[in-house]
Amino acid sequence: NLENCHALGAECDRTAVEAALLASDGANGLAWIDVAAARIREERWAEAEAALRRASAAPRFDSYFIEYALLIERGLAATAEMNYRERMVAGMGYAAATWIPAYGELTRHCSAEAGGYRLPPDLCFEVGKQMAGNSSELLAALIGKSVQQHAAARLGDERLAGQLQREKQGIRDAVLRDGALSGAHVLMQNDTAVMQRYVDTFRAHGEIRATEVAIAEARRLRKDPNYDQCNFVGNPDFELPLRTP
Repeated sequence: NLENCHALGAECDRTAVEAALLASDGANGLAWIDVAAARIREERWAEAEAALRRASAAPRFDSYFIEYALLIERGLAATAEMNYRERMVAGMGYAAATWIPAYGELTRHCSAEAGGYRLPPDLCFEVGKQMAGNSSELLAALIGKSVQQHAAARLGDERLAGQLQREKQGIRDAVLRDGALSGAHVLMQNDTAVMQRYVDTFRAHGEIRATEVAIAEARRLRKDPNYDQCNFVGNPDFELPLRTP
């Protein structure tokens, strides 16, 4: 509803929707980032910083990607002639195309290259650190690292900025590149058990851990002479479960 408010403009009572969101999900840092983004667009800088301070102390950052995908999957199970894998791929596709928190304002105004008002670098660093450490989702974790990296550069710590860049690239390689090269992306399309374990691990331990488990399983099954290797045949660029930042 809050994202819809941004599109509807004056037709939406954003104040009421925002209050409802924060009352029900105030421990979610992404809710505060969306509030901060709205204040940034309105150039209400003190209020934007106040919202980001709340985000910097948030215990979690969750866009409910996998929950939304599962909601779609259950709907399709009741209404469509599709198997579980097809339903989950569709659910993940819909989830990836829906609400994404307003990261753009945060990254733009924390960047060293930003024109106009720039958010305090120490606040940006804390928000990025909290996002990277407390998100169950790949996208937020990578953006958190980017925000940290830009903030470190603005604070004059080029060594730390370089380290954060390498850490971010390491996460991308371990999840996106290795997922494609191992065949894990294709395997999830073709093996129901692998897809189910991915979803269960995502729900319990987050997207990055779920992908690591899927990659390890793909590498193990590649070497198993009794496993149907046809399950590795498909589009190697399949990345619906892994939204690319």
